[in-house]
Amino acid sequence: MSLNQGNEIITLKNEIDQVRQYLFIQKQRYGDQLNYEFSEDTNLYDYQIPKLIVQPIVENAIYHGIKEINRPGFIKIKTYEDEINFYIEIYDNGKGFDINKEIVSHSTKLGGIGISNVDERLKLQYGDGYQMMIDSNLNSFTCITLKISQQYKSTEISE
Repeated sequence: MSLNQGNEIITLKNEIDQVRQYLFIQKQRYGDQLNYEFSEDTNLYDYQIPKLIVQPIVENAIYHGIKEINRPGFIKIKTYEDEINFYIEIYDNGKGFDINKEIVSHSTKLGGIGISNVDERLKLQYGDGYQMMIDSNLNSFTCITLKISQQYKSTEISE
């Protein structure tokens, strides 16, 4: 599915389906240590997005958040919209981090290569019509929200 017949742009539905399959595989690996939930607005299924933007964030949540805790991990993927934007939210109850300390101690973007790559690809695609928001509390959670202007909704895949 990640090859998507050479297309770089896919529907939000296809992207979420791919993440669902990825989490199913990870659930087999981690068992009761990993649970997940999807909350999808089916009205957003036809939105066009670059492929592989959600899975790297979910992978990051597992390997840098949930894998390092001694309680069951939980990931929630949520899609929703308002009058101006649509949102893809990735929440995990992993180890989290202190945002203020991370911003002071790192000159690079929070979250490492995977998240930085997603952020850069979305900036190239949408410019000012896109924003990544990161919220986290140490030993509690991390939530990454991708906000994309609704002006980019399309029913046709184009490159």
